[in-house]
Order: sequence, then C-alpha cells, then structure tokens
Amino acid sequence: MKHRYSIIMPMFNEAEHIQRCLSAMLSAIQNRKECQLTVVDNGSTDNSVQLVQQQGVTVLEKKQLAIGQLRNEGAEDAKGEWLVFVDADIEVPVDWFKYVDGVIEAGFAQVFAFVDIAPDSAPWYARAWALRVLTRRGQVTSVDTLPGRNLIVSREAFEQVDGFDSTLITGEDKDLIRRLRAQGASALSIPHPKLLHWGYERSFDSWLRKEYWRQSSHSDLIYKYGWPWRLVRFPLIALLHWLFLIVVLLSSLWHSWLIICLLLLFIPGLLLSLRLPSVYLSFVLIMQLTLLYTLRFLVAGVAVVWFWRRPKNSC
Repeated sequence: MKHRYSIIMPMFNEAEHIQRCLSAMLSAIQNRKECQLTVVDNGSTDNSVQLVQQQGVTVLEKKQLAIGQLRNEGAEDAKGEWLVFVDADIEVPVDWFKYVDGVIEAGFAQVFAFVDIAPDSAPWYARAWALRVLTRRGQVTSVDTLPGRNLIVSREAFEQVDGFDSTLITGEDKDLIRRLRAQGASALSIPHPKLLHWGYERSFDSWLRKEYWRQSSHSDLIYKYGWPWRLVRFPLIALLHWLFLIVVLLSSLWHSWLIICLLLLFIPGLLLSLRLPSVYLSFVLIMQLTLLYTLRFLVAGVAVVWFWRRPKNSC
C-alpha cells in the first residue's frame, strides 16, 4: 500500500507521556489508511515499549543512538511520500492532519512544523519560553530553523540531503533545515493549530541544563560550516556577556556602581523581550523573558567554551 504519511515517533523512557501522546496521534490518523505509524525506541529501560505495543503500534527497537540517527532509522523503514517526525512527548489535536493536508496541497513548503507550547500546568519558565516562540511566529512564517520534535518533510527533499546528520548530538534539526534550504527547499512555521509539548522541564535547574545541552550545538555546527555570521552571531553575543561580566566584576568589585553595571548585563535580554508583539507583552512576561534570555546567553557562553575544547572528530 502506498502511504502518504509515515509518522516516525522517537522514544526513550517516555512512560509518563507516551500513552497520552500516542493515543492523540492514533485519534488523528483514525480512518486514514494512507498513514503509517512507527515508534522508534532508543533502548528504554521503563515500560514505554510495552505501553506502545499494547496499543498495537509497531516498535522499531534500537539502542543508544543520537537523536538524528534514531530519526533516520525510522525514515529508512518508512514508506510515505511525507515523513512526519513527532516526538513521544508531543500531543497533536484530533484534526491535525486536516491542516497538514492543507499546507501540502497548497504547495507552500517542502518542510514545515507547527508551533508547540507548554500546557497550562507547566511552570512559569517553560510557559514563558514557549510563548516567546509562539509570539514570534503568530503567522505563517518562512524560517531558517525548525524543531525536530515536530517536523514534516517531503521524502524527496529529505533523501536529497541524506537525512539528519547522525554525528551531531544536538542541533541536528538546525543542521537539517540549513541543508534543505541550501537545496532550495522552503521551510515554514505554522501557528495553528498549536501542539502541546509535555516534555517541558519540571525544574529551573532542568531548564538550565537543557539550555546548556542545546547551546552545545554551536561548536559542532561551526566546525562543520565554518564561520557564517548566522551561526557565529549568537555564540559571539554569549561570550561578550561573559567578557562584560568579568570586566565589571574586576573593575567595580569595591565600587558603589557595581549593581548598576551588573544591571546593564540584562539589556540585550530586555531588548529581545521587547521585540515580541505588544498584544502579548506584560510587565511580568517582559521581566521573565529578560531573565531567561540573559541566563541563556550566560549558559551558552559556558557551553561554547567547554565544547570548543572537544576534538573536531568527536561530534
């Protein structure tokens, strides 16, 4: 049977979310014979695999693969014209494929993703960080990066660039979109309907560690592509944050202006926060995002320096 969609759901120890998210996907593809659904497990040690099998879904079992390679394994087993990558902690609405059909039939893009948000039960930092993306992409937007956790790409375009780079530990989605766009593919972010991301960080410490992990991709991507401004810009700003902080602390340690100087560190984060559409802005959200942006820059600076020490062939 020829499938229009091959849905590939990577999973590792997702017992907390898999039943909710898999049930939502099964409801979305109900009565759609053109859909193929495969869960690709990465050696889960909880009962995730059993929960998936109980719902009659095929599980492709792998072990300890990078996320890009895990998705590639699912794509190799896929038969569809369109590859639908949806992580096991993403909940789709029941009418989701109506919108997917619409984007494809309009011929707007070879790769696209829908905006996903944290549920209302998520802590403030997870909700604020997701709202940051939603407000920037409140309309259908041509973009140069899309999240791998919810990504739809034509098989032809995917195979043309040989899929995800399996050597990358993180940043594999940024890399894929970059290579697709270099081949002439258009990439779109779709704001409606919104998907729910249940894999939000449960603690602030987890949020910081996840950001550190995400920002570690900068070194590998610069190793791969050289020094284009689009890749260098963010790490450079992050390092300048640390340079400014060090200079302030060394020069003003005993000076009464220390607090005022340190407050200047938050200006880039504040400016980024104020770029959001005014309809969404509130004083609380501006303060939350200013803090999160600033911490992200500082975490990224540490990640860039630390991972730059790693040999080029270790990624």
